[in-house]
Amino acid sequence: MDTLIELLDKYGYIILFLSLMLELIALPIPTELMMSYVGYMVYQGEMNWFISIGCGILGSISGMTVAYWLGLRLGSPFFYRYGHRIHLGPERLNKMSEAFNKYGKRLLLFAPFIPGVRHITGYTAGITKVPFKSFAFFSYLGAVIWVTTFVTLGKLLGPQYELIETAAKKYMILFILALAILVLLYYVVKSNSTRIKLFFFTLLKSLYSDFSSQLKLKLLVAGAAVAFIGLTSLTIGLVEEYLNHEFSSFNQTTMLIFQAMFDEDWQPVMRGSLALSTRPAIAIGGCLTLIWIFVKGKNRGLEIKIMMIMIAGSIVFVTYLPNLISFLMDKSGIPVSLYHYNSPSSEVVMAAIVYGFLIFLVSRHAEKYRFKIMTNIFGLVILAYIGAGHLYFHLQPPSDILSSYVLAGVWLSFIILLLEIWRLVIILTSHDNTGPKYE
Repeated sequence: MDTLIELLDKYGYIILFLSLMLELIALPIPTELMMSYVGYMVYQGEMNWFISIGCGILGSISGMTVAYWLGLRLGSPFFYRYGHRIHLGPERLNKMSEAFNKYGKRLLLFAPFIPGVRHITGYTAGITKVPFKSFAFFSYLGAVIWVTTFVTLGKLLGPQYELIETAAKKYMILFILALAILVLLYYVVKSNSTRIKLFFFTLLKSLYSDFSSQLKLKLLVAGAAVAFIGLTSLTIGLVEEYLNHEFSSFNQTTMLIFQAMFDEDWQPVMRGSLALSTRPAIAIGGCLTLIWIFVKGKNRGLEIKIMMIMIAGSIVFVTYLPNLISFLMDKSGIPVSLYHYNSPSSEVVMAAIVYGFLIFLVSRHAEKYRFKIMTNIFGLVILAYIGAGHLYFHLQPPSDILSSYVLAGVWLSFIILLLEIWRLVIILTSHDNTGPKYE
């Protein structure tokens, strides 16, 4: 790496272009650290940010394209015989081919972030004869995001640019895998939505026939909710313990980047985010939700009941969760030193749940598709803005903010699932002899 840094100091953009091109053809080069160092040179004023990103993107695209055409022209027999020399032997080639068949061309979008994978995706795409237009769209877009991310992070961190390599190795793969799983789940649910609804309808009809009254069915759902609350409380506590003990470097790196992006001039703007997480603001969000239910809601009584359950559960979470976790871990015989518990931010949790439920109902009952999309985007921006304010004023570390969003997301997801299941129960009781009319 020292030799590479010396070359970057002398020749700058040319070395950046060549290094990324050769790394994506198959030459092992520590490109994340190198791009971070380029960002540091931008920070020092020795290189231009825009030109650096442009050269990096061109180098990445060149390497990907060469690898694709080599894979396409030489074909699988060549790589089965000689591919082990670039870590693309028969076994790995088969695994990558299966990954392409399973996850589709979108794998190319995330591949640049995965060490040991990015330099073989071009060959695999060529060997499996992925259409060049599709390959170019996803892989080039991934290269743009990859290069821009690391050069910009290096610029923001300045002299501490080396932290990026540690953080990237520790968290980037997990993040990309989680993101890939979410994308896969989205497409699975989207492509099988009718079957999923029919499955739940059939399951509920079976359950309904096994219980002699609606009361018993409602008790079953309520019991599941109680069990869910208990298990989620314990899970969040354990996750928080892990974050507190293992994510010190995550907190440090995140705060360095955040502070580099948002200086003292942002203070008035960030104060507004704190106002959004106060009790009056959350109460206003609840009132707006009720108004929307009365104006546009379907099954208004049900939606109001579920909203009350949601708020009551949220209060239980933020009020009693720390004591509950301490009690459970104490009864389990876990040493006191291991359950020092910093609870998630009650303000962030409540705001995320209430605003999230409002966003869901607005999206569900709105008629125009564009309005649904804009509502979701606006909602996500508001939720991120609230978390950013708590980070800016050092009210909680990044790991606690993350656990707050996890807790809110899990509880809100359960509430939405409960609401939709209860809608199906109503359909079962109202249309017992007809097909489901799910709206």
